[in-house]
Amino acid sequence: YRESLNRNDVEISTRMPMRIAEYSNSYIISLVLPVLENAIESASRRTCVSITLQRLQNQSTDGSPMTSLSEVAIIIDSISGEAPSRSDEIYSAGFSTKIGHSGLGLAVTKSLVSITPGASITHTVNDSNVTFTIVLPVRSTS
Repeated sequence: YRESLNRNDVEISTRMPMRIAEYSNSYIISLVLPVLENAIESASRRTCVSITLQRLQNQSTDGSPMTSLSEVAIIIDSISGEAPSRSDEIYSAGFSTKIGHSGLGLAVTKSLVSITPGASITHTVNDSNVTFTIVLPVRSTS
């Protein structure tokens, strides 16, 4: 599924299925929405925030891919108009670089990730490019 829209001179591009079978849509939205909102509000004008889903395969002991999937990664990528923090303090409740914001969005996402065994959220900063990666384990259907 692909979608594009424009909000506040920031294009939002998605490449994700309508549903990730292993998780409810409300859970995925609860994870992604605070990160997406933060990315849009921090983004430089006339840039794009992209959301992409990747399915990651298990690796065998010799490094070759196996056929079963082990994780799904939701990647939110943006160009920040502000100096992005490299520190994990951005996931702390009350931390915000924006005036008038409560600093709860990323803390909520981190909290939801922490109650899902095997899940993680990380971010990388390369100059003004910020990439958040939420990794979720593929649940067994048996």
